[in-house]
Amino acid sequence: MDKKAMKLQLERIREAAAKRGVDFAEVRCAAVTHSALMLQDGRADRVGSGRRTGMGVRVLSNGARGFASTESLGESDWLASLDDALD
Repeated sequence: MDKKAMKLQLERIREAAAKRGVDFAEVRCAAVTHSALMLQDGRADRVGSGRRTGMGVRVLSNGARGFASTESLGESDWLASLDDALD
């Protein structure tokens, strides 16, 4: 997902939080790239790499705090995380 699409999706989540009447909402996105090298008997046995992306949402509503997260970039999953944080 490019920066422009991410910004639009973040704005839609913020608007959804406002419609649900939250006092405060914070959404954070993270993307982590990792690599691994496995050694066996002092020699490289396996090499791997990957990328994990996700978001977390923190809310304050009616004096209660909530948090939920997902590794999905889908907007419906982000909205579900918002709802989970509010439960």
